[in-house]
Amino acid sequence: MQLLEPHAPWLQNINVSGAGIAMGGGGRFGLGALLVVERAETKELLFARKTYRPGFEGNDQFTFPGGMIRPQDRRESMARWIQESLAIRVAAEVGLEFHAYQNMAPLEVTPPVVTAYIAKGRRRHTVILPFVLSMTQVFSPWTQDPTVYDPGWYSPVQVWREITPANRLIAAYYLWPRLSQQERTEAKPFLDEAFTQAAGAAAEVQLPTPAIPWAL
Repeated sequence: MQLLEPHAPWLQNINVSGAGIAMGGGGRFGLGALLVVERAETKELLFARKTYRPGFEGNDQFTFPGGMIRPQDRRESMARWIQESLAIRVAAEVGLEFHAYQNMAPLEVTPPVVTAYIAKGRRRHTVILPFVLSMTQVFSPWTQDPTVYDPGWYSPVQVWREITPANRLIAAYYLWPRLSQQERTEAKPFLDEAFTQAAGAAAEVQLPTPAIPWAL
């Protein structure tokens, strides 16, 4: 099953909340999208750190640019919702105008990662739809978004501990085939933790368990 397959369970019973966020499962979970950007020359990935905010999880940890899917026109397709939402968030968080690049594609590892968090006293869930982009051009990231800081290029194998669990799993999906056996062994404890969290969150909203990187 592909990530954006219309019959995928995470794309069923879609509606838009009063806050303008795309929701799946009749409102059980929100839908988010992120962009894994790789610098082709060095194989580093583009991250930003989450700004510290009391009561939020993942403070000061690395995340990929992206955010909740917020439809601009409810009559448009899901693919269009994703493209427009990603364009806004990626430009704000890392200064990348990715409309100029033609090679963005879904990261076809399914089921996708599900994350859970507390907001306004409620436990909420988000299905993260990941996309990838390889850059050969020179690009220096910058941010104008107050929710993140210090955007830059990093090798995940050196900073697994500093990546939020959901983003950690997605980075592993992207990198796993090219990691050495030693790199896989060193990553596994951090990925075990991330997988346990994602599997639990998926079960809470009756979605399939995300993929295990080392089983791909």
